[in-house]
Amino acid sequence: MGFLFLLVSLFFLGASVYFIHHEHNRSKYGYHTQGTIIKQEEKWEYKNGSAYYMYYPIVQFRSEDSQVVQQKMEMGSSIPFYSVKEVIDIVYYQGKVYPTGSGWKILYWGFLLLSLGATIYQIYYW
Repeated sequence: MGFLFLLVSLFFLGASVYFIHHEHNRSKYGYHTQGTIIKQEEKWEYKNGSAYYMYYPIVQFRSEDSQVVQQKMEMGSSIPFYSVKEVIDIVYYQGKVYPTGSGWKILYWGFLLLSLGATIYQIYYW
């Protein structure tokens, strides 16, 4: 049973490293700007036999070549994080829009620390 928990904690450790790596690439190579939430796209999503009602913000911003762009944010949530007309910091990277800010970094690093702690605990008591 301990081996199974070790595998699960290693999976979460790998996932957190993946998220931090991609956040770093977006921050380093992406175009940073501010965007305005113009509406929320609401839709049902079905995964693994469960239904989820998701909110995806539609962001309007100026691209690097000063074109006005409207695009759906890549990250959706089951509760709306943003309100219409709210101005947020975004990163435009490889044709996709991502939220940015210290809150997301804290989430990713907190996830890494928790999974690292669980992995060390599993190795120590295995």
